[in-house]
Amino acid sequence: MSLLCYLSSNFTHILSQRIPSLSHSQRLSSPGYCVKVTAKKAGKKVSKTLKATVTVKNPSLTLKAANEVAVGATEQITATVKPASTKVTYASSDATIATVDEKGVVTGVKAGDVTITAKAGKTTKTVKMSVKTYIVKSVKQTKADTFEAVVLGKTSDLKASDVTVSNKTTNAVYAVKSVAADEKDATKVTITTFTEFTDGATYVVTVAGTAVEVVVSDGVVADVTVSPVQIPANTDGTEIKAQTVDKNGVVLKDFTTESKPNNVDFSLTTTQGYVNGTKLVLPVVGNKGTAEVTYHTYKYDENAKEVGAITKKVDITAVAEEVATVAGYNYTIAKNAPDWTKAVTTVSKFALGDSVKAYFHFVNTKKKDITADYSVVSSDDSVLLLPETSLKASQSVSLVAVKTGTAYINVLKDGKVVTSLPVTVTETRKLVNISLDKTALSVSTKANKYTTGSVVVKGVDQYGEEIPVDTVIPTVLTKDSANVTAKYVSADKKVNVDVANAKKGTYVIKIEAQKGNDKVAKTITVNAVETTKTADDATDLRLELSDSKVDAAIVNDTTADKAAKKVTATVAAYDQGVKVGVVSGASFTLNDKTDKIDASKGTVDVVTVSGTKATKVLSAGTYVVKATVVTTDAKGNKVTKTFSGSFEVVDTQASATVKINSKKTTKTDAADILAETCVASYNGTEYTTFAVDPKEVKTSGGYTYIGKATVTVKNSKGVEFDVTVNINTTFTR
Repeated sequence: MSLLCYLSSNFTHILSQRIPSLSHSQRLSSPGYCVKVTAKKAGKKVSKTLKATVTVKNPSLTLKAANEVAVGATEQITATVKPASTKVTYASSDATIATVDEKGVVTGVKAGDVTITAKAGKTTKTVKMSVKTYIVKSVKQTKADTFEAVVLGKTSDLKASDVTVSNKTTNAVYAVKSVAADEKDATKVTITTFTEFTDGATYVVTVAGTAVEVVVSDGVVADVTVSPVQIPANTDGTEIKAQTVDKNGVVLKDFTTESKPNNVDFSLTTTQGYVNGTKLVLPVVGNKGTAEVTYHTYKYDENAKEVGAITKKVDITAVAEEVATVAGYNYTIAKNAPDWTKAVTTVSKFALGDSVKAYFHFVNTKKKDITADYSVVSSDDSVLLLPETSLKASQSVSLVAVKTGTAYINVLKDGKVVTSLPVTVTETRKLVNISLDKTALSVSTKANKYTTGSVVVKGVDQYGEEIPVDTVIPTVLTKDSANVTAKYVSADKKVNVDVANAKKGTYVIKIEAQKGNDKVAKTITVNAVETTKTADDATDLRLELSDSKVDAAIVNDTTADKAAKKVTATVAAYDQGVKVGVVSGASFTLNDKTDKIDASKGTVDVVTVSGTKATKVLSAGTYVVKATVVTTDAKGNKVTKTFSGSFEVVDTQASATVKINSKKTTKTDAADILAETCVASYNGTEYTTFAVDPKEVKTSGGYTYIGKATVTVKNSKGVEFDVTVNINTTFTR
């Protein structure tokens, strides 16, 4: 607003008059308003009317914001507004894709594009943002076989199959072994490969579709390091490791005194404690030990002096051990025991009629399991009953729901409640939907084994979880459907469709599931194709794996025939999108080897069963299957074709817990030591017969350190299998 006043130079005194107050509409419509000014000149009053002009402008607004945000992550929109006191409001064009709060903080909800609108007065500005499942900020190499990526989004869902590593020049693709998000910083993702990259070349690391180039280590050793250099006093010992690193700090090799490379000398010595295998034991604060590492090149100059050798001697000092306190009260509700060595999602709800248990895992700051020291009681027996209270043996209790509502599991130590864990009992599960693994099938009308296709049918309750169904009835709806059959096999949860000798065309099949009085139905389409080709003349060849993911765990109600698990690879021939046969004569490898795969049949044993004893053949990890087929072209020339695919083995089997009654022993054999001093527990049953791999045992004088052991347990169906017991204790004779 500007006010121009003209007053005669002869005016000696001005009497002000109040400027009238105008409404918002008046201010906008009026070009100005008048002010009457009265003064005195020579004792006489003189008046003059002056005009004041008001100019109203909309506030200015500028926005600064990122153009993308990850699901579950946030981005701040910075608004600059004049006048500064003007309020800015925000709105999202689609809150199902991204939300925005009153401060301009945008939160990604699901993948998609969204427009954020900022408004100040009558001024409006917009920002277009793309919401992505993951956003990769950076990738760097930390070890020869390890990359560290900074990734925004729900990184806990990332899998090895979401990441690829390829050579930029050759385009060769290398399999990824594992992907893990850091427990404390979920944006930090560790990518481990099967291959060590030390050629100094440029590689492309692709995470969830985003590619980042990385120049890897040249493999030249520039230094050696030792860790840790401070260890807690008066413990069972701390493992000391050494590393060879390159000029950028990338770890080329990570090793102990027993796993050192051939060109490295690595030793541990002390006069104030003792060395227990790969561990150093220092009883008193201030005690010292020494680690000495020498990296050899075995190249010598004319004076016989080794060129490029690196030697480092490092002192290791004992410090006061941290006082152990409770680090966390972990629990979950499940049908089977979880593996607490891995990330476990807390489930605090169950429905009336569910047969479940509450499993507990209480640890201290030294990561020691202290669950057995506690007991539990229900806060409200009218909602939740706990038939057992002690956690000493099984570290779990059965849950009995009385009615819907919320109660608490009170955790007691020495008879006092130390924490309360909430449990919600929900309504009895009902069938509200069914899930189908596919909604369309393509099969051949020719009378052979490839005239059939199948659809997996699973019931879904009101909580979005799988629920068993009583019956599944498939019905062919298409009128002209001679020779089209659909049958449900309850053991496999599959509807099998057969179109042998049927007319080519499209058929509609209704699949109706029922549980009690609840019924749900969906339809699938079946494309019946008429083809005369066989596996010998089909050109569309594909590597097929019977499973992409196999859990090696043996659950409590698994029978011996179901405990055996395998993956079968075949080279299938297709025509017009339908399978017409399997190529014979293919040869197979597993991770480029043939020792754990039938090279001619393509079968890979994951779990084998002999009698009632189940044995896990493959450990958890990603496995690459390659198939090679030799064919003959039209000119009679041999043509070699190679196909590859991968499957993942996981093992959700929980470890057994152990109670160490004494660290003093009269025995020398590791298994005998454990039998004398320890009791293992699994699913409420105690075991005192242990098996110990010699690699897990280190003996020095009167001390024996035992890392891991196994006990043979038995499930409710009589199937025997081995589970791990983490001992990590030094015993004294």
